[in-house]
Amino acid sequence: RHVSTPGNCPSPPQPPPLPPLGPSDDMDDAHRRHHVRSTARWTASVVAGQLLCPYAIPLSRRLDDVSPLLRIVSFSSNDEDAIVSAVRHEAELLVGPSSGVHLHETTLLVFDSAAVAKWDSLVRLSWKMQSDAIVAEGYGNLLQLVLFHPQAVHSTYATTGEEDAADFSIRSPFPTVHLLREEDVMRAVRGSEEAGGKMDLRGLPAKNKAKLRALGAQRCADKLAECYRN
Repeated sequence: RHVSTPGNCPSPPQPPPLPPLGPSDDMDDAHRRHHVRSTARWTASVVAGQLLCPYAIPLSRRLDDVSPLLRIVSFSSNDEDAIVSAVRHEAELLVGPSSGVHLHETTLLVFDSAAVAKWDSLVRLSWKMQSDAIVAEGYGNLLQLVLFHPQAVHSTYATTGEEDAADFSIRSPFPTVHLLREEDVMRAVRGSEEAGGKMDLRGLPAKNKAKLRALGAQRCADKLAECYRN
C-alpha cells in the first residue's frame, strides 16, 4: 500500500547531516545506531506520541527503548537492486516460518542511500519493491508496504509555496520503508472497535492531517528535528 506520489512542492528543511561514513567498523556501527536511535525516537514521540497510528502505540514503550515487537534495520547501499533485495529479505523474516511463530510484528527498514535521497526516488523504487520483493514472493496478501521520508508530501499538485504541516504524517528522520503484516493491521482495527471507538481508524488520515495542521508546520518540524539528537 503506497502513499501518494510527490508533486512539485518546495523542498522542506533538510535534517542535520549524519556523521560521515568512515573506513572503520566502529564508525559504521555508530552510523547505523544513529539511524536506529533516531527512528525509534520518531516512532515513540511522533507516530505513537501524537496518536498518528494506534498500531504503533504498543510497539513503543518509551522514548529510547525499542519494543522487541518492532524491528528497525539500517541499510546502506546506493544500488537499487541491493535495496530491493534488502526489502525482500526483511519481508521473508516478517512473514516467518509456516509454523506461525513470529519474532517481531513489524519492520522499519531505514536507508542511507543516494538512490532514495529524494522522495520521488523512493516512491519510484517502491513499485519495484512491491512487485519484486512482495508480490513476486507471494506476500501480496500478507504484507503492506508504506513509505516515509524527510521530504515526503501528500499532494501531487501543490499550488502553494507554504509548507503543509499535514505532510509530517508521512515524514521520518530518514528514508524508510515500513513493512507490516495484514493480519496485525486487522487485529488493530478490531481492537479499536472493541475499545468502543476510542481510536477510530476510519478517516484517520484526514484526522491526522487536521491535527498536524492545528499544531503548525514549524512545531511539526521541531518535533521531527528532536529525533536526531545524540
